[in-house]
Amino acid sequence: MSIKKLISYENALIQIDYVRIYWVDLVNVRRCRIVPIQYFKQLLVSNRPGVNVAKVCLGLIYLNSSPGFPTIGEYLYALDMSTLRPLSFADGHLCVLGWLEEKTPYQTTDGLTSVQVDLCPRTLLKRIIQ
Repeated sequence: MSIKKLISYENALIQIDYVRIYWVDLVNVRRCRIVPIQYFKQLLVSNRPGVNVAKVCLGLIYLNSSPGFPTIGEYLYALDMSTLRPLSFADGHLCVLGWLEEKTPYQTTDGLTSVQVDLCPRTLLKRIIQ
């Protein structure tokens, strides 16, 4: 499905050069990683399509890290291809959102295996809505 959606944008009249991978941190700052379309296509065929994000990124306030956020380690920002959209303000750019996930699965308190990050802003919003 994700490859088909990307191909449909490529076959449209717009030229795609870059994909912006957006996330919002806990202080409501929108962060972004811009990747070339060829690299993005390589990400899509990997086992877990996504990019690495430092764990401290959720606790950054300007250039200072908040107490309680680890300065070591990374999350996987797994791409949610259902959010892939062209950007109206940047010709040749698509944007996509995702979910923060742990790189290695862990045991939850109820004994299940999970990669979910409880502090992921989209996960928090999903829990509120449900």
